Amino acid sequence: MFATNYQKVLFVLVALSVLLRFFSFFPSVMDHDESTYLVIANEMLHHKTLYTDLIDIKPPGIFLLYALQLWLVKSVFFTRLVTALVVAATAYCLYIAKRQQTPNNSQSAFATGVIYVFLCSTFTFYGVSPNTELYFNAFTALALVLFNKQRLVYYFFGGLMMGIGFIIKYMVLLDFTAFMLWAFVAMLLAGVSLPKAIGQMFVRASLAFVGLLLPLAACHLYYYLTNNFDAYYFITYIAPKRYANTWQPLHMAQLIGDYYLRFLPISFFFFYTLFQSKSPKNERLFALIWTFLSLIAVTLPSNRFGHYTIQLMLPTAYLAGSFFAADAIRPKWANVVLQKNIGYPLLALIIGIIVYLQKHDCYDKPDIPQQTANYLNAHLQPTEILYTGNTQHIVYLLTNTLSPIPYVHRGLIFDKKHIRSIAIDTTAQINRLIALQPTYILQQDTLPNKRLQQFVQQQYTLVQTIDNKVQIFKRMD
Repeated sequence: MFATNYQKVLFVLVALSVLLRFFSFFPSVMDHDESTYLVIANEMLHHKTLYTDLIDIKPPGIFLLYALQLWLVKSVFFTRLVTALVVAATAYCLYIAKRQQTPNNSQSAFATGVIYVFLCSTFTFYGVSPNTELYFNAFTALALVLFNKQRLVYYFFGGLMMGIGFIIKYMVLLDFTAFMLWAFVAMLLAGVSLPKAIGQMFVRASLAFVGLLLPLAACHLYYYLTNNFDAYYFITYIAPKRYANTWQPLHMAQLIGDYYLRFLPISFFFFYTLFQSKSPKNERLFALIWTFLSLIAVTLPSNRFGHYTIQLMLPTAYLAGSFFAADAIRPKWANVVLQKNIGYPLLALIIGIIVYLQKHDCYDKPDIPQQTANYLNAHLQPTEILYTGNTQHIVYLLTNTLSPIPYVHRGLIFDKKHIRSIAIDTTAQINRLIALQPTYILQQDTLPNKRLQQFVQQQYTLVQTIDNKVQIFKRMD
């Protein structure tokens, strides 16, 4: 039985994503955010409740997704593999969405999917390291496929998919706005009268919005029924206001400028197609609306985190793929480069460089958290308590132990911004730690809290140092 073109495309995208991200499967830590998702998800499987027993400022969706993965296989390697599959699935949804909107241009649709995989799989903190954006992008791309079907029931289910993305990160609302705005504009461009377009769009957007709200409503209901609503309300509605930064236009311009320069020549493909008057008008207008609202989503928090720009990769890939359309008008040099005898070897060289650099960045370096966990696994008894201090908190997962305090992320009780945002009673948490008398406490350099540092100096002895960085202290009996 022969595979269809769609199946072949899916296979290529999966293979490319796994290949480009393969060496990222191995290190125990790539980003402390991912470590937080893993540790909290693991503790949720031990019947702890998010926002009461476990405190973090992010919405619940990402923790639920990681809890599902750890429930299946408790392995960092496995979750990284799943992330690679999520990237491939997102690229495949973009491919389908592009085919829906340009049925006769399979070449540009395939290029769109491939470009998205490259965008997400090249730089460590711009997609290689798993984060919320990679997961909610998948639901956004799937919603686009459903919205493109143009039937009312699919607007509801498309909204539902974006609702799942919304409880992963609230900035999905900007993608939702882009899709609804484009659906309205497309009606007008198709010759639908303004009153009729408003009426039809009101019904469609209402159904989509109801779908979007359902996952959020389910979260509210769960925390209400379990008598934890106050904690959920605080994290959902109060803490984000305290966490917000003053908007800094220059810093945001640097973030966006870095993104487009970093991803040359893909950004060139995007802008060339955007300003090429002979490229399909509707395609360019949709990409422009989507990009504009994605830029708002990326810059609104005013944080210069590279992983925020992953949300922008969807519209970038969508339009950049059109540069490779069979009937596209391109510069002469581009047509020369795209010849098979030049393009394929060049593509293979790029893949080889990415894989080599990723191996150097992820695989070849010593895995200090895993080495720390190896020592502890050989000495830590089942009833003994571990506190990872200001080192990598992924060690909790690697040693199958639970955090002694609700603030899993290593920086929460030491960082003034987080202390203010989440209203952390640092004194109470330090008192709690001292009262628990952990058997082992880890630190790198010195602990930021003087009282806790003094407690370690007086009550603990250094038993091991890992790679001249992580110090393992054991309580003196």
